[in-house]
Amino acid sequence: MSARRTRLRNALAGTQCLNCPSVFDPMSARLAEAAGFGIGILGGSAAALTLLGLPDLNLITLTELSGLTRRITDTSDVALIVDADGGYGNALNVMRTVGELEAAGAAGLSIEDSWLPQAYGRHTDPLIPIDEAADKLRAAVSARRDPSFVLFARTSARACRSDDELIERLTRYADTGVDALCIVGSDNDERLAKISAHIRLPWLLIGYAGSDPARLDTLASHGARLHLDGHHGMLAALEAMQTAYRSLPGAAPATPPLSTDALVPHLSRVARYREAERYLKPATASG
Repeated sequence: MSARRTRLRNALAGTQCLNCPSVFDPMSARLAEAAGFGIGILGGSAAALTLLGLPDLNLITLTELSGLTRRITDTSDVALIVDADGGYGNALNVMRTVGELEAAGAAGLSIEDSWLPQAYGRHTDPLIPIDEAADKLRAAVSARRDPSFVLFARTSARACRSDDELIERLTRYADTGVDALCIVGSDNDERLAKISAHIRLPWLLIGYAGSDPARLDTLASHGARLHLDGHHGMLAALEAMQTAYRSLPGAAPATPPLSTDALVPHLSRVARYREAERYLKPATASG
């Protein structure tokens, strides 16, 4: 276990930006390992779809996530970074989340600053206040038992109102004692240059702008050390299963095969849950 965490720390301390595949169960982790990857990422959306067949709306529990983490780490040698969403509650919940996932064998985890779960009546700012987010990260650091366990502070460039807010959040989070940062959706080179001018911690980029060697070199020059470019393994598996089942004797599909982009929304029943979000909005008072 410590060897995997050391591997992750060495990657963060290096000079290259490494691709990290998305893994979602023991077999996908073994396949990633067989392909030569030493670090993998268990995303929240992948975990929710794998375990529950549900969308990425903070519906999975810590118990379910830690169980999946343990199954992956028990059956492969991949250093696993776990997307722990917002830590399943406040700072106290974050402390328990760190303890559970550390004990489950993860090499590290990320805690994000989104409002999770979505609060009743709140539909404006998608991010929690900076002070609250920073204190949740300090709580995470205090809960760590193994000093080699890696803690990432995660924020979304898309959710920030400006680059200034993004830089402020990253700067504040870097001072909490975490080991690295995680940035979602910041593929713009101008923005990356701003980040690298202000941030000295290594960081993981979750982006969807490709991961060819030249792009990875550019990311590395800005301080990125790890990169997740989508859930390719899961999408390929879903496409393959759709084709395989439709080709079996006796198959009688009632609808045409779904495109790659349509598969996950359909299988996770996301439309049902988006419709149910009306229960999170106060009823408009009638005159």
